[in-house]
Amino acid sequence: MKRIALLTIFCPLFTFGQKINEDTLSFFYSDIVAVDSIPAQVLQSRARLFLTENFKSAKDVIQIDDKDGGIIVGKGSFIPVFKSTGLGSALTSRGFVKFYLKLQFKDGKFKYTFSDFVHVSDDGESTYGGSLANKKPQCGYFGLARPYWHQIKSYTDTNVIDLIDRLIRTMRSSELNGKSNSF
Repeated sequence: MKRIALLTIFCPLFTFGQKINEDTLSFFYSDIVAVDSIPAQVLQSRARLFLTENFKSAKDVIQIDDKDGGIIVGKGSFIPVFKSTGLGSALTSRGFVKFYLKLQFKDGKFKYTFSDFVHVSDDGESTYGGSLANKKPQCGYFGLARPYWHQIKSYTDTNVIDLIDRLIRTMRSSELNGKSNSF
């Protein structure tokens, strides 16, 4: 009986203190989000606003913007940040994390998909860590130490979840509601 009492006391400490397992992340984020009675064209305009506000250059991000088909396809990137184990201060990693995004719109709902996350070198083209879905970096642990690889993956997961949250807030906001915005 004492063991059960101790287990119930300490169990929350074990469940809430766990970190995500970066090796099992799929790095594929997709969902359909309902937005009450908002026309697809307005949703697509809001998505363009989101891309403009959240990326350095929306023109560089957007590859396809099909107004009639209700779809935006693009490529995004960001610089992952990790802490050096020796220095303890925030550093930027060598390279970028690149990914694809696809946004689809219908009246009253939209679908987002973020996929194909790849860590590339500073030149933006050469593969460095490679696909984040891989357990080990493509360049090996000698080229990118295990703690840094895991931190890049963890940072990416956190960053994308935050990006999705901002996307949903923008899509549900009253900005670009299809009516004349007067000043």
